[in-house]
Amino acid sequence: MWFLRRQAPSYCYLFAHVAKCGGTTLVHAFGTAGRGAICLGDHQTTRRAVRAAAEAEIQNRRLAPDRVELFFGHRVHFGLHELSALPPRYFTFVRHPFQRTISLYNHHCGIADNPRHPFQQRDLSIMGPPEARLTFEQWMLQVYTGNHMVRFLSFAMQGEDATADGEMTESHLEQACRFIDQCWFVGLIERSREDIPFVCRAVGVKPPRKPSNVSTIYQPATDDPELIDLISQRDALDLRLYQHAVARRAVIDEQRVTHQ
Repeated sequence: MWFLRRQAPSYCYLFAHVAKCGGTTLVHAFGTAGRGAICLGDHQTTRRAVRAAAEAEIQNRRLAPDRVELFFGHRVHFGLHELSALPPRYFTFVRHPFQRTISLYNHHCGIADNPRHPFQQRDLSIMGPPEARLTFEQWMLQVYTGNHMVRFLSFAMQGEDATADGEMTESHLEQACRFIDQCWFVGLIERSREDIPFVCRAVGVKPPRKPSNVSTIYQPATDDPELIDLISQRDALDLRLYQHAVARRAVIDEQRVTHQ
């Protein structure tokens, strides 16, 4: 039988959840982590509002600083560790853009076809009904804004507004890479069978038996050179961020081996 950790925590873990990078599976697992775990979803959009919400939750729970042991969600950003007396361990998960964009398309198609989903009407108006559904290529050209991983992680490093409009730039990429460099661990969805259990054990929660939020396949994985080229153009910065994350992960793995 699995028992949650009861001894005093040693670290404050901070999980920056990038959409469609396997994070929902972790969010569900972290929901069992106890009073010291605080979820920061997308209800607040500015850095100041997110921090205020975290401070209010800590106060409401009457948590001592050395009992604030986990922040997780889309709005986790660098600096939140100041609300805990424990040494910080930031981490995130990323995914190759070729797979991530297809997963995001499938995700929105699934919402459009689900009358019980709270955002069904929103996505139905964008994606169209099944008989007139935007193809993946049409969606990429007409709807997808591109470089979502850079958008998430540049905010996590120093952005002020997580929902700010505008194109991602080299400056945003630099910010996102700096966040990756601050991370204690960088998970790769391509290695999720080992990475998800690893971070769950570190945090002190039971690893999930199966992934959450798995989308129905509307657009399968593709090796169509035209679609690959389209993704490469729309997600050019995300591709570079992913390469940086893979390189950072190699360093982390080497350090883990050295310290074993």
